[in-house]
Amino acid sequence: MKIPETDPANVVVLCQKQVALSQLDRAVLLFMNEKDFVASVTLACAAECIFGEALKDAGINTPTDVIKGILRDKFAPALTPKQVNDEAVNRARNFFKHKVGDIEEPTEFDLQTEAISAIARAICHAGLVTGELSEHMIAFFEWLKANRPELRDTEELDRELSDKQYW
Repeated sequence: MKIPETDPANVVVLCQKQVALSQLDRAVLLFMNEKDFVASVTLACAAECIFGEALKDAGINTPTDVIKGILRDKFAPALTPKQVNDEAVNRARNFFKHKVGDIEEPTEFDLQTEAISAIARAICHAGLVTGELSEHMIAFFEWLKANRPELRDTEELDRELSDKQYW
């Protein structure tokens, strides 16, 4: 079987920053306009991964690493960092991306909250890497403030961050 030649009109040159920004903006639009939380998590986590690796390459601890540290210290000191990652922070992402057990077995998620978490983490990573936020990212935080104010109470988080050196 001969593989057809690529039509030069279909060739696009991209950098991973462009890809991650596109994924993240699309995740926000799917979240806000279509309530497609599964696709939002998948796309936001893909962007988070690209930006997270860029931050790590620059020697910067990622916001997700900070979250993992707080979760482990506060709720699960007996768990390894990998267990915190797999069972708390990335449970939904891993379920949406990888075969986990029987594919017919149902698993319960709070999809909206999972999507909010994934998008917020990815936006934090993107902001640290690019130094700016898109109009969609800003609109997401405006939506969050208006619709889920209980998720924006940061006093306890501020105390946690000041007590330990996560950064």
